[in-house]
Amino acid sequence: MIRQRITTDYHSDGDVVQVGMTLPRVGGAKTSAASALWERVGQDSDAASADYASYLASGHGNGRRVVIMPVQDLSTSVVYGFGMFFLLPAASYDHTGNAAWCAVYVGQAAIPNSPGPGAGTPGAYNIKLVE
Repeated sequence: MIRQRITTDYHSDGDVVQVGMTLPRVGGAKTSAASALWERVGQDSDAASADYASYLASGHGNGRRVVIMPVQDLSTSVVYGFGMFFLLPAASYDHTGNAAWCAVYVGQAAIPNSPGPGAGTPGAYNIKLVE
């Protein structure tokens, strides 16, 4: 399931994450997740740019290296919001089950179908009530 979520953006109708909810962490080795990250980076038409500024400047990326993730409190696992993150080149990710896998924070999650770069639909939604 983790592999599907990383490589194909798989989700089911019950997979909803909201600000304020507790999102428990999942233990265990995640060796397959490393290869899924490599695959996700490889799905981008610009898999080589070393940083987000270069990625944007090249104009060749298709957005697969940009992901939206919940930002949560490390001690309570409460979700505070959503951020947009840029995946590094595949060689940056160690292929061991308990290695740290990092991405670069690029800002607040983009609104789906917005003209700016981002993960697009499905994604994070901002809702504003207007009188």
